[in-house]
Amino acid sequence: MKSQLVALFVILFAVFTLKSQGLVAGVSYNYLYANQFDKCIQTYNFNRPFLKEKQSLLDHGLQAELGYLFSNEKSWKQGVVASYSYTGSRAVNDSYINSFLFHHVELNYVFHFYPFQSKKKLFAQAQIGITGSGLFRRVNEEAFLVDEERSKSFGIGGNIGVKVGYHLFDFDKHHLSPSIFVGYTPYVYAPKYEAVINTTQSLVSKSWFSMLNFRLGLTYQLMKD
Repeated sequence: MKSQLVALFVILFAVFTLKSQGLVAGVSYNYLYANQFDKCIQTYNFNRPFLKEKQSLLDHGLQAELGYLFSNEKSWKQGVVASYSYTGSRAVNDSYINSFLFHHVELNYVFHFYPFQSKKKLFAQAQIGITGSGLFRRVNEEAFLVDEERSKSFGIGGNIGVKVGYHLFDFDKHHLSPSIFVGYTPYVYAPKYEAVINTTQSLVSKSWFSMLNFRLGLTYQLMKD
C-alpha cells in the first residue's frame, strides 16, 4: 500500500509539473488568534494557581506552503497550494512540563495576479479552501493519555485569505518576494479541543472555533514564461 501511495504521489507531481506554469513555495512566521483556544488556556491557568509559569497562549508559530500555478493566457493565474502550520504552547514548572501542539493544514484554490501588468513586481493572491487541524497535549515530553489513549482533537472547516508580495529579487525565471498574508477560518468543527486543553467538555467553549492568521514571510516563484 505504501509503495502504491508513493507511486500515485509521483504521478500527480509529474502531471502538475507538466501542466503548471510555475512552482510557488514559501515559509512564514504565523500569528494565530483563536478566541476559543484563549478561553480554554486562560481557564487552565485559573484552575492551577500553584503553577509558577503560566501556560502561554497558542499564538506564535511557523508555516510552510507549496503549490502550482497552471498555464493560461489570462492576466491572472489559477492554481493549487497546500500549506502546513505549527503553533505550540509550553510551560516549564518544577517536575512538570506541559505542552500543547496545534497542527493546521490547508488545501486552497488560488487566484494569482499582478495589479500593475507593466512592471509585474507587486502581486496579489486570493485563496479559498478547506482546513484540517489536530491539537495534541504532551506532559513531561510524552503524550498525555486519557483512558490509555492519547489526548487529541481533530477538526475540519473552511478558510479564505489574501496574500500580497513584492518581487524584491529576480533571477531570470526565479522570484523571491517578501509577503504579507491575512487569512480567516470562520468555522472549524472540533468538539474535543476543550478536553485536550482543560480536561473539561463544553464548560467554556463551543464544539467549534474560528481563527485568524497573520503571516510575514518569503515567497519563492519559479515561472516557466
